[in-house]
Amino acid sequence: MLLGEWNGQKTQDLSDDARIMLRVDDYINRSYYKHDKESLGLYIGYHSAGGFHSPLNCLPGQDGFPS
Repeated sequence: MLLGEWNGQKTQDLSDDARIMLRVDDYINRSYYKHDKESLGLYIGYHSAGGFHSPLNCLPGQDGFPS
């Protein structure tokens, strides 16, 4: 949970609907914070059968990203 000066915190689990849509077998979803108030989000999905999901499913609700 520590990356250099960054401290990690587990974020809310994905909903069942989100996990089904992403077809993910396991995942890490964390937020990292630096002491000067900088922050970043980290999501890594694991798909045991390989493959991928559509980029349209990635961060569709985030400000500044086209839908």
